[in-house]
Amino acid sequence: MAIRHSCWWLVTSLSLTPIGANASIAEQYTLPPSKVYYETCQREAQLLHPGVVVQQQILHRHGNFLVRYEIRANGAIEWFVLCDLANGGIIREQQLIDE
Repeated sequence: MAIRHSCWWLVTSLSLTPIGANASIAEQYTLPPSKVYYETCQREAQLLHPGVVVQQQILHRHGNFLVRYEIRANGAIEWFVLCDLANGGIIREQQLIDE
């Protein structure tokens, strides 16, 4: 019985200890600067080419994080859209052509 009581005290004391006493709640859940514009990138890609995002892939090239979307638009036209996660800007778009 004493062991259970001491374990309960340990769990209770750990759960009441603040994580990062100087960090606010917002700071604990802030995205790194390289990924802040993830939602902006997705929105911009969909504005350029409305349709279904078939695939998305995060790329790390030359110290930058990029996201590549494969979008299937109306009429089965497919697009690749590349966006910079550091600023939310579209870098490149390319239509896929079936031959």
